[in-house]
Amino acid sequence: MKNYFSLRALLLSVGVFCAGLAPPLKAAPLAIRARLTCFEGNVSIELVIQSRNKIKVDKGSLVTQDDSSFIVRNISASQLITITEITETDTLTSQFTVPVIDPLPITPPIVSSSAICAGSQPAALIALVGQDQTVDWYDSPTKGRMLAAGQLTYIPPKAGRYYAEARNQTLGCLGKSQRSEAVVTINRTLCPIVTIKRR
Repeated sequence: MKNYFSLRALLLSVGVFCAGLAPPLKAAPLAIRARLTCFEGNVSIELVIQSRNKIKVDKGSLVTQDDSSFIVRNISASQLITITEITETDTLTSQFTVPVIDPLPITPPIVSSSAICAGSQPAALIALVGQDQTVDWYDSPTKGRMLAAGQLTYIPPKAGRYYAEARNQTLGCLGKSQRSEAVVTINRTLCPIVTIKRR
Protein backbone atom coordinates (compact mmCIF):
# COMPACT_ATOMS: atom_id res chain seq x y z
CA MET A 1 0.00 0.00 0.00
CA LYS A 2 2.83 2.35 0.84
CA ASN A 3 4.39 1.70 -2.52
CA TYR A 4 1.03 2.44 -4.22
CA PHE A 5 0.74 5.87 -2.63
CA SER A 6 4.36 6.62 -3.45
CA LEU A 7 3.71 5.73 -7.09
CA ARG A 8 0.51 7.78 -7.06
CA ALA A 9 2.34 10.80 -5.67
CA LEU A 10 5.01 10.42 -8.34
CA LEU A 11 2.44 10.24 -11.11
CA LEU A 12 0.53 13.22 -9.74
CA SER A 13 3.75 15.23 -9.71
CA VAL A 14 4.05 14.82 -13.47
CA GLY A 15 0.32 15.32 -14.04
CA VAL A 16 -0.61 12.03 -15.66
CA PHE A 17 -2.34 10.03 -12.93
CA CYS A 18 -6.10 9.44 -13.38
CA ALA A 19 -6.57 12.64 -15.33
CA GLY A 20 -5.48 11.09 -18.60
CA LEU A 21 -4.72 13.18 -21.68
CA ALA A 22 -6.54 16.47 -22.19
CA PRO A 23 -9.09 16.27 -25.01
CA PRO A 24 -7.92 17.85 -28.27
CA LEU A 25 -9.06 21.39 -28.81
CA LYS A 26 -11.86 21.68 -31.33
CA ALA A 27 -11.60 24.36 -33.97
CA ALA A 28 -13.82 27.37 -33.50
CA PRO A 29 -16.93 27.51 -35.71
CA LEU A 30 -16.13 28.74 -39.19
CA ALA A 31 -16.83 32.38 -39.93
CA ILE A 32 -18.62 32.34 -43.29
CA ARG A 33 -20.31 35.20 -45.10
CA ALA A 34 -21.73 35.61 -48.58
CA ARG A 35 -21.35 38.72 -50.70
CA LEU A 36 -22.04 40.00 -54.20
CA THR A 37 -19.09 40.69 -56.40
CA CYS A 38 -18.12 41.30 -60.02
CA PHE A 39 -16.25 38.31 -61.42
CA GLU A 40 -15.14 38.32 -65.05
CA GLY A 41 -17.54 41.18 -65.74
CA ASN A 42 -20.65 39.50 -64.31
CA VAL A 43 -22.51 39.73 -61.02
CA SER A 44 -21.79 36.66 -58.89
CA ILE A 45 -21.98 35.43 -55.32
CA GLU A 46 -18.91 34.34 -53.42
CA LEU A 47 -18.28 33.03 -49.92
CA VAL A 48 -15.61 34.41 -47.62
CA ILE A 49 -14.34 31.86 -45.08
CA GLN A 50 -12.13 32.80 -42.13
CA SER A 51 -10.01 29.95 -40.77
CA ARG A 52 -6.38 29.23 -39.94
CA ASN A 53 -6.81 25.58 -40.85
CA LYS A 54 -6.82 23.80 -44.20
CA ILE A 55 -10.15 24.13 -46.02
CA LYS A 56 -11.81 22.00 -48.70
CA VAL A 57 -15.17 22.51 -50.43
CA ASP A 58 -17.27 20.15 -52.54
CA LYS A 59 -18.56 22.85 -54.91
CA GLY A 60 -17.16 25.95 -56.52
CA SER A 61 -13.55 27.08 -56.77
CA LEU A 62 -11.57 27.64 -53.58
CA VAL A 63 -9.10 30.53 -53.66
CA THR A 64 -6.66 31.12 -50.80
CA GLN A 65 -6.39 34.82 -49.95
CA ASP A 66 -3.93 34.60 -47.05
CA ASP A 67 -3.14 32.32 -44.11
CA SER A 68 -6.60 32.80 -42.58
CA SER A 69 -8.93 33.78 -45.41
CA PHE A 70 -10.45 31.82 -48.30
CA ILE A 71 -12.90 32.71 -51.08
CA VAL A 72 -15.25 30.26 -52.79
CA ARG A 73 -16.23 31.32 -56.32
CA ASN A 74 -18.31 29.81 -59.14
CA ILE A 75 -21.27 29.10 -56.89
CA SER A 76 -24.93 30.00 -57.14
CA ALA A 77 -27.71 30.99 -54.78
CA SER A 78 -29.46 28.20 -52.83
CA GLN A 79 -26.57 25.76 -53.36
CA LEU A 80 -25.69 23.56 -50.37
CA ILE A 81 -21.93 23.54 -49.94
CA THR A 82 -20.05 21.09 -47.74
CA ILE A 83 -17.00 22.69 -46.14
CA THR A 84 -14.29 20.49 -44.62
CA GLU A 85 -11.88 22.00 -42.13
CA ILE A 86 -8.75 19.95 -41.45
CA THR A 87 -6.96 20.63 -38.16
CA GLU A 88 -3.90 18.98 -36.66
CA THR A 89 -6.06 16.57 -34.67
CA ASP A 90 -9.43 16.40 -36.38
CA THR A 91 -11.47 16.81 -39.53
CA LEU A 92 -14.59 18.92 -39.14
CA THR A 93 -17.40 19.12 -41.67
CA SER A 94 -20.11 21.75 -41.90
CA GLN A 95 -22.70 22.71 -44.49
CA PHE A 96 -23.66 26.15 -45.70
CA THR A 97 -26.57 27.14 -47.93
CA VAL A 98 -25.69 30.02 -50.22
CA PRO A 99 -28.27 32.76 -49.61
CA VAL A 100 -30.16 34.64 -52.28
CA ILE A 101 -28.76 38.17 -52.40
CA ASP A 102 -30.63 40.74 -54.44
CA PRO A 103 -28.55 43.79 -55.34
CA LEU A 104 -29.94 47.13 -54.33
CA PRO A 105 -31.40 48.88 -57.37
CA ILE A 106 -29.51 51.86 -58.73
CA THR A 107 -32.03 54.66 -58.81
CA PRO A 108 -31.60 57.79 -60.93
CA PRO A 109 -29.84 60.60 -59.09
CA ILE A 110 -31.65 63.64 -57.77
CA VAL A 111 -30.17 66.66 -59.53
CA SER A 112 -30.37 70.42 -59.25
CA SER A 113 -31.15 72.89 -62.02
CA SER A 114 -30.32 76.57 -62.15
CA ALA A 115 -31.03 79.85 -63.90
CA ILE A 116 -28.31 82.34 -64.80
CA CYS A 117 -28.00 85.77 -66.29
CA ALA A 118 -26.80 86.14 -69.85
CA GLY A 119 -23.03 86.06 -69.92
CA SER A 120 -22.74 84.62 -66.41
CA GLN A 121 -20.88 81.46 -65.46
CA PRO A 122 -23.33 78.68 -64.47
CA ALA A 123 -23.16 77.41 -60.91
CA ALA A 124 -22.22 73.80 -60.20
CA LEU A 125 -24.92 71.22 -60.77
CA ILE A 126 -25.31 68.85 -57.82
CA ALA A 127 -26.43 65.21 -57.84
CA LEU A 128 -27.58 63.12 -54.87
CA VAL A 129 -27.14 59.34 -55.06
CA GLY A 130 -27.23 56.27 -52.85
CA GLN A 131 -24.46 54.69 -50.81
CA ASP A 132 -21.36 53.52 -52.73
CA GLN A 133 -22.56 55.32 -55.85
CA THR A 134 -21.11 58.08 -57.96
CA VAL A 135 -22.26 60.07 -61.01
CA ASP A 136 -21.19 60.40 -64.64
CA TRP A 137 -22.39 63.46 -66.57
CA TYR A 138 -23.48 63.39 -70.24
CA ASP A 139 -24.73 65.76 -72.90
CA SER A 140 -27.57 63.43 -73.98
CA PRO A 141 -30.32 61.41 -72.24
CA THR A 142 -28.97 58.22 -73.87
CA LYS A 143 -25.48 57.44 -75.14
CA GLY A 144 -23.95 60.78 -76.07
CA ARG A 145 -20.64 62.22 -74.90
CA MET A 146 -19.43 61.87 -71.34
CA LEU A 147 -18.65 65.28 -69.87
CA ALA A 148 -17.34 64.21 -66.47
CA ALA A 149 -16.84 60.88 -64.68
CA GLY A 150 -17.19 60.01 -61.02
CA GLN A 151 -18.27 63.46 -59.82
CA LEU A 152 -21.26 64.42 -57.70
CA THR A 153 -20.96 68.00 -58.95
CA TYR A 154 -20.41 69.38 -62.43
CA ILE A 155 -19.87 72.96 -63.59
CA PRO A 156 -21.39 73.29 -67.08
CA PRO A 157 -19.70 75.64 -69.54
CA LYS A 158 -22.96 77.28 -70.61
CA ALA A 159 -26.74 77.11 -70.42
CA GLY A 160 -28.28 73.90 -71.69
CA ARG A 161 -29.45 70.44 -70.70
CA TYR A 162 -27.15 68.02 -68.91
CA TYR A 163 -27.73 64.46 -67.76
CA ALA A 164 -26.51 62.68 -64.63
CA GLU A 165 -26.17 58.88 -64.52
CA ALA A 166 -25.57 57.01 -61.24
CA ARG A 167 -23.37 53.93 -61.05
CA ASN A 168 -22.14 51.65 -58.29
CA GLN A 169 -18.48 52.29 -57.46
CA THR A 170 -17.72 48.84 -56.05
CA LEU A 171 -19.96 46.69 -58.29
CA GLY A 172 -19.77 48.36 -61.65
CA CYS A 173 -21.14 45.23 -63.34
CA LEU A 174 -24.54 45.86 -61.74
CA GLY A 175 -25.22 48.38 -64.46
CA LYS A 176 -26.20 52.01 -64.27
CA SER A 177 -29.30 54.04 -63.59
CA GLN A 178 -31.46 55.97 -65.97
CA ARG A 179 -30.21 59.51 -66.46
CA SER A 180 -31.67 62.52 -64.71
CA GLU A 181 -31.91 65.84 -66.50
CA ALA A 182 -30.47 69.05 -65.09
CA VAL A 183 -31.33 72.26 -66.91
CA VAL A 184 -29.37 75.50 -66.90
CA THR A 185 -31.49 78.34 -68.31
CA ILE A 186 -30.91 82.02 -68.98
CA ASN A 187 -33.49 83.95 -67.00
CA ARG A 188 -33.42 87.58 -68.00
CA THR A 189 -36.07 88.64 -65.49
CA LEU A 190 -33.65 87.91 -62.62
CA CYS A 191 -30.84 89.93 -64.12
CA PRO A 192 -30.35 93.57 -63.13
CA ILE A 193 -30.65 96.10 -65.94
CA VAL A 194 -27.61 98.34 -66.05
CA THR A 195 -28.00 101.75 -67.69
CA ILE A 196 -25.38 104.37 -68.37
CA LYS A 197 -26.45 107.97 -67.92
CA ARG A 198 -24.64 110.47 -70.06
CA ARG A 199 -23.95 113.94 -68.78
